[in-house]
Amino acid sequence: MTLIFSYFDSKHELFEILFNNENEKYFLPPFQVKIKEILDDTLSWTNKDVLYQQVDLIFISSALASAIKWWLQNPNSLSIQQIASHVTELFARFTEKPH
Repeated sequence: MTLIFSYFDSKHELFEILFNNENEKYFLPPFQVKIKEILDDTLSWTNKDVLYQQVDLIFISSALASAIKWWLQNPNSLSIQQIASHVTELFARFTEKPH
């Protein structure tokens, strides 16, 4: 997560433009799809039914996209380490045990 947030921080101006109100409707849906694909390939699902995994995946990919957008729009809120640590803890809640 630290690498992810560091990347967005290094491209802050670009993503600020992409997340503005006019461009967001074009950028956000494919951005969320890409995040979903990456998470599906990297997250470890333990003892979960495939359908529940898919719901969790949609939920957390949308949440991550929103967290990234919020963090970029609030640059003095949390450090890269703080946001990365918090998002990692949130993800752990969805990937460690069955619901």
